[in-house]
Amino acid sequence: MAPIYFSTWDPTATASPTSTPFPSPTSTPTPVPTPTETPSPSPVPTSMPTATAGPRVSTLLPQSTGSVSGKSNHKSPDIELLLEKVRDVMSGTEAYSYALSGEAVLDAGGVPVRVPLDTVGGVDVPRAYSKFKTTLMGMKIAIDSVQDGPDFFMKDSLSGTWAKTTGPPAGLITSAFWQSGGADILNLPYDDEVQNKEDNDTGGYILALAEGSKGWTLLGLLGAGNSPTPFTLKDLELQLQIASGTYEVMRMDAKFSIQEGGRFASEILGLRGLAGLGSTNIELSVEFYDFGKRLLIGLPVIQ
Repeated sequence: MAPIYFSTWDPTATASPTSTPFPSPTSTPTPVPTPTETPSPSPVPTSMPTATAGPRVSTLLPQSTGSVSGKSNHKSPDIELLLEKVRDVMSGTEAYSYALSGEAVLDAGGVPVRVPLDTVGGVDVPRAYSKFKTTLMGMKIAIDSVQDGPDFFMKDSLSGTWAKTTGPPAGLITSAFWQSGGADILNLPYDDEVQNKEDNDTGGYILALAEGSKGWTLLGLLGAGNSPTPFTLKDLELQLQIASGTYEVMRMDAKFSIQEGGRFASEILGLRGLAGLGSTNIELSVEFYDFGKRLLIGLPVIQ
């Protein structure tokens, strides 16, 4: 990732690239564009309707005999069978959109430095895109990124130019996430008790991570899943919301601390000026939606 140096920033200014429209429905399916030598504006992801696929899972899960959340009329499925079905469904997911919101609080010698984290993006294998936004010391930072198979591209928030990067930029959930970091998340140890959501809610199941679980795969949600040096996560809390019937992951809510907070801000967020800070506390909420809806993700032209 191209670093952002604080020495060039004007706290009263707003550094943001030309906005890229979010995915929007199209009336006529259009073939996925391919790279061209002709200069073009930022990639414009647009979605197009497709035929609805048949039910992903038809086999009912066996139910346990224990009560759930004190309600004897709500029975929970076997946790391992449920996770097995979720892994099977999500590993085959090729198109979806997501929205991430959260906050990183860095320790600057006892003074908290708050960094909001906001991303919208989508996946249409083998491509993915994201629009990441944050604010630091009055400066707005926006990073657009696109993936095309093994290649990653990022739009610099100051110059507005595109460049190829060696790995996923901040905020980009890669097209292979559910076969790599996402699969690792589903392999973490969860509590045996599965909560059923109330009938007047969206339905489905809620899974909570077992107490004392460890892992750093959650950073794949922030573009840090391929860091050459793993980060140390502590006080990890994670809750998954699973849709009944389809067994898709609809939402993740996570809390954790990163011991190497300065390195996280420097390597992942590209904020070299924060490299010397201490630990970081992070809270994240990620919603996944529009499963199966294809996206048209254009590619940038590198000049």
